[in-house]
Amino acid sequence: MAPPMQMNPAMDRRVAPPQGPQQRSGAPQGDIGQLFQVLKESPYPAQREWAANNLATFDGRAHPEIVAILLDCAKQDPAATVRAGCVYSLSRMGLANDAVAGTMQMLRQDSDPRVRQEVEQAMARMGLTPNR
Repeated sequence: MAPPMQMNPAMDRRVAPPQGPQQRSGAPQGDIGQLFQVLKESPYPAQREWAANNLATFDGRAHPEIVAILLDCAKQDPAATVRAGCVYSLSRMGLANDAVAGTMQMLRQDSDPRVRQEVEQAMARMGLTPNR
C-alpha cells in the first residue's frame, strides 16, 4: 500500500513520498542517506520536496550535512517548489547561523515569487532581519 500524501504547509499542496526502494516500510522519515539521494537525484520535484521536508525532522546541529544539502538545494534546484520547500525546512530546523542567513538574503532575489514569499516567512520565523 502506498504511503499517504503529506501536506506541505509551505506550498499549500500535497507532496508525494517516493515509491519503491527509496522508502523502507517501518521508517517513515527514511534514512538520511536515502533522503539525500532522493533530494539530489529524483527526477520528480514532489519527491525532492518530500525529502527536504523529512530532512527537517532531524537535528541540524547533530547533522550539519543536512543543513548544507538543504542550503545547496535551496540555491540550485531547478524547481521553485523544491527551493521553497528547502527554505521552509531550514526555517523549521530553527538554525539561523551565518550560512542560513546569507542564503536567505540571496534567495530574496529568487526569480520565483513563491520562493521569495517563503524566504520572507522563514526569515520572520527565525527572527532574521532582512538587509535591504
